[in-house]
Amino acid sequence: MNAHQLQVETLLRRAEFFEGLPDAGYRALSQVARVEDHARREVIFHEGQQGSSMYLVVEGKVQLYRTTPDGRDVTIRVIGANGVFAEVILFESDRYPVTAECIAGTRLVVLPRTEIHRLLGDPDFRAGFIGHLMTKMRYLTGRIQELTLHDVETRFFAFLDEHYGAAAEVELDISKKDLAAAISTTPESLSRLITRLSAEGTIEWKGHTLRRPG
Repeated sequence: MNAHQLQVETLLRRAEFFEGLPDAGYRALSQVARVEDHARREVIFHEGQQGSSMYLVVEGKVQLYRTTPDGRDVTIRVIGANGVFAEVILFESDRYPVTAECIAGTRLVVLPRTEIHRLLGDPDFRAGFIGHLMTKMRYLTGRIQELTLHDVETRFFAFLDEHYGAAAEVELDISKKDLAAAISTTPESLSRLITRLSAEGTIEWKGHTLRRPG
C-alpha cells in the first residue's frame, strides 16, 4: 500500500459512515479514491447534474441545498469533517438531487460511483456498506423532525454542538448567512436571536469567536 492509499484509508476509518467495514473494504475503497481541495464558495456539483461520485469531508464544510421553483435556495444540510454526502447516486438516482457548495476551504475524499458499484459485488463489502446507508437515512429522518418540531434557538445550539462540540469557546468557520441557512431560518431572524442571547448573557459573539459563558 502506498502513502496515498494509507492516508485515505486512515481518513475513511475516522468516518462514522464507514465504521464497521472489514479491513479489506477500507483497503478497496482507498485504492479507488482520490483527494481534492476546494475553495470557499466553489460548487462541487449542481442539482440535476449527472452523478459521478460520493464524497467524504476531510476538513471544511459543504452546504447542500435545493432551489425552489420561485428561485429560493433551501438548505438541506451542512456537512462537516468526517461527514459523507451524495451517496444517493449509488442506488436511488443517477443525478444529484441537490447543489453542493463549499462554505469554507474544504478537502474531500472522492469515491467514484462506478468503482463503488464494482466493489458492491463483494458480499461482505455490500452488507456493511448498505447497513450504513440505512443509518444515514435514519439520521435524515431525524433531521426532518428536528426542523419541524424545534424552534430556531434549539436548532442554533444543536448546530453548534454537532459541528463544534460543547466547548465554551469556538472559532466559527462559516458566515452568519450560511449559519442561518444551515438551521433553516433567515439572516434577520438569526441576528435577532443572537442579539437576544447576547443581551441575556447566554453567548458572546465577536468576529469569528463565539463564547458560551458559564
